[in-house]
Amino acid sequence: MAWISTERPKHPSSAFARRASILTDAIDTLLRCYTLSRERRNLSALNDRMLQDIGVTRADVEEECRKPFWNLR
Repeated sequence: MAWISTERPKHPSSAFARRASILTDAIDTLLRCYTLSRERRNLSALNDRMLQDIGVTRADVEEECRKPFWNLR
């Protein structure tokens, strides 16, 4: 009598998919860091009148701009 395996074979593509997912997550995080850094620079370029229009003080801007680029909060 022949033996038939019911186990699913391990697909090499699943390991590839995990690595691709990790790489995609890393790229997304780097892009978020870059975008936030650019937004902080743009915020610091606004004059006091513009900041008043959006309800932000110069002290708020300075506090936000002191944060390192990797701080996404």
